[in-house]
Amino acid sequence: MDLVKCQLPILFLLFLTSSATAGNGNNISAVVLAITKDETTGLFTIPFAGEEYLFDITANYFSDLCKPNHPTVACNSTVCSVAHSFCASFCPATTVTSDCQRRGDVCSTSISNSLEGGCYYGEPSLIEAGVVVSAVDRRKGNLELISLPQFISVCGYETMLGMLPESAVGIAGLSLSPLSIPSQFSDFLSLERKFAVCLPSTGSATGVAIIGTELPSVLVRRGNLANRFTYTELKSDPRNSAAYFIGVEGISVNQKPVDFSSGVFEFDAVGNGGVMLSTATPYTTMLSEVYMSFLKAYKEATAAIPRAKNILPFDLCLNVTSLESNEFGYDVPPVDIKLSDGKTWTLYGANIFKKVAPDVICLAFVDGGPMEQMLTYNAVIVGGFQLEESLLVFDMDRLRLGYISSLPGTLSVSCEDFDDELQQPLSAGKMTM
Repeated sequence: MDLVKCQLPILFLLFLTSSATAGNGNNISAVVLAITKDETTGLFTIPFAGEEYLFDITANYFSDLCKPNHPTVACNSTVCSVAHSFCASFCPATTVTSDCQRRGDVCSTSISNSLEGGCYYGEPSLIEAGVVVSAVDRRKGNLELISLPQFISVCGYETMLGMLPESAVGIAGLSLSPLSIPSQFSDFLSLERKFAVCLPSTGSATGVAIIGTELPSVLVRRGNLANRFTYTELKSDPRNSAAYFIGVEGISVNQKPVDFSSGVFEFDAVGNGGVMLSTATPYTTMLSEVYMSFLKAYKEATAAIPRAKNILPFDLCLNVTSLESNEFGYDVPPVDIKLSDGKTWTLYGANIFKKVAPDVICLAFVDGGPMEQMLTYNAVIVGGFQLEESLLVFDMDRLRLGYISSLPGTLSVSCEDFDDELQQPLSAGKMTM
């Protein structure tokens, strides 16, 4: 794949300057979104406008199906220029000039579907409409519904939104894009451009995304937890400028380094490689050469544990009859991700093995094939299963990721506790044309 260089900064700052004037000096401290897990696909959704949307931190927009006579955005507008100022996976760079020649005064853009690896451009239209969301009133500490009058989204056609969970009708994008949900909400409400995420591990629990702050109230009340977060730098991929990447130097299993080829986690000369975080990928997916080394190391580390018959798409399944378990999950060798800035991100049993039968668990990592078969041309895509029940903070302005791994074991809380602490259901937003 050819390298496409994208330039964010100038148009991005122009959009932030103009949209920030929409902030009304209110007492809103955060916007709150409920997250549920679709057990069939292993993906996550949020309620919005009375419908469910895929929760995707790699997607650049809020997108759904076009409705008849939907409102549009002018082709010569600043926001249309912003929509063409950053790159998305699988999509070629386009310009406003070529876009206007095709569509007249209607601004269109390109959108990518992380689930199927497709790019659609020329037809998706930008929409400007009002939106109602749940927000935290800093004076009262409770939720209230607020209206944002100029929310930008993208509408397309059914073929552009394939492979979604059955309940989902569109995609809620939370990337670094200036038109993603956290960017727009933060700008309109003069909040910090950051968001916290806690993904639930079951379909019966509710997780949460909190835009504008990093600590849900249930954790604040446990004292100053700033020193509990580990922060690492977010890296940039010139081919996919709005996605979240972390720098990785190596992986250890049971504190023993896995033998990988030199530089396997780095970007190559054309922008392939790197380690991307994705909530639109159910399980961590690895380039074949990475996966085979990792699988070999984990098989060796668990040689004393009885095997079970493998269940697709997994290649190592264990019989857990004799295994102990605790708040961190089954007592299996931990996985340490060695980050490029010297930090370590440790995964424990609950984020390493998936229970597939009463007495069977399987290593929840999959082989993505050679580079040409990896949908996003990355060395590793860290999937949603490995992110569950951890508190993640995406600091979009400082380009860093904060994390507290395995909340049940580390802090004796779960993602569902955040919903309970708010003492009322997290309400859906709605679009107002």
